[in-house]
Amino acid sequence: MEKPHFLYHDSIQPESEPDTASSPAFTVSGLNRFLHHIQDQGLFKNSNISKNSNDRTIFLIDSFFQKEFNPGSHPNIPKNALFFWMSPGEKSKSLRSVESIWKWMVENNVQRSDWVLIMGGGTVLDTGAFAASTFQRGLNFSLIPTTLLAMVDASIGGKNGVNFLSNKNYIGTINLPRFIATDFAFLDTLSKSQILEGWMEMVKHGLVHDAPHWLELSAQEHLPEKRALIPFIQRSAEIKQAVVQDDLLESGARKKLNFGHTIAHALEGLAQRSDIALTHGVAVGIGMIFSLEFSSALSPSGQARSHFDKARQRIQGWLDEAADVGVITWAKQCNPEEVWRHMQGDKKNRSGQVLEVALKEIGSATWDQPMELGQFLAVWKVAMS
Repeated sequence: MEKPHFLYHDSIQPESEPDTASSPAFTVSGLNRFLHHIQDQGLFKNSNISKNSNDRTIFLIDSFFQKEFNPGSHPNIPKNALFFWMSPGEKSKSLRSVESIWKWMVENNVQRSDWVLIMGGGTVLDTGAFAASTFQRGLNFSLIPTTLLAMVDASIGGKNGVNFLSNKNYIGTINLPRFIATDFAFLDTLSKSQILEGWMEMVKHGLVHDAPHWLELSAQEHLPEKRALIPFIQRSAEIKQAVVQDDLLESGARKKLNFGHTIAHALEGLAQRSDIALTHGVAVGIGMIFSLEFSSALSPSGQARSHFDKARQRIQGWLDEAADVGVITWAKQCNPEEVWRHMQGDKKNRSGQVLEVALKEIGSATWDQPMELGQFLAVWKVAMS
């Protein structure tokens, strides 16, 4: 499977004044420059996206931008383009949402020669890419991530899909986009809690694969300002791409990217059932706190255990800064045996065993670590205290 092309751009002009509001209008006003830049880079040459082509561009777009988005104001959008507005969030990451996209595609006679351009945050990219990957056995698609989480994680690696019966990402495929185009101007639409979402995934990249990256991130006592994130974003994206390119189907080293995610997915399943607004980034942060304590329990090195403890404290500090206190309290007070039951249904398990990722040291991880209930309960008690 051909590796996707990565494009980074900043459609904010140097003379522009920073926008203080988290408004979609600020970024959408620069979308024409961004699409023009994508064209200039030749990324549309093999994708049938052309104002003179009979084949169409199918836009699947996060509804956050719907109010301000006027296709007619963007000359680089083909006149025959079609638009489907997608609701973001875990509740919309469902087979029902995918079925709505499929039905709309049938009604609009979408064909395999058409091109799908998916623009939005992580749940929109996951759901839209799954719909595109399965409609008529697969349409070509590309991604425009608009949140920090999508820029550093959801858009990279080819995984897509939806939740099913309170199980996270249970139905999906692995299918790479043709290109991933990131406009840093989208950072200005994000709230602090949305910054935290992506920041937790960036932290994970450093912990499991790149100690210098972790050191740079952990030097930030507080979450950085939006524009200060840009160099961290590019490094995190490079790390994830380096890990997945040699293990696309997750038979080996890619599994380390699940660090913190076994607990996270269990908590997300419980939250969805209880109608608790637990976001993925917060769940991953709590999951990494657990996995760091699990790593400490396995490690013979006093120095490594000290580093893991400091990492736990730093992650907790970022959560305290930007996450909902009530949601964190709810998660830490969950019945651990209920959490365990959800973990037993995790798709990464093998032969009936719950498998976890543990750090050997900062920047190095081991995966497929079996965990028993008694061990889980002991680690949970310490990690959630």
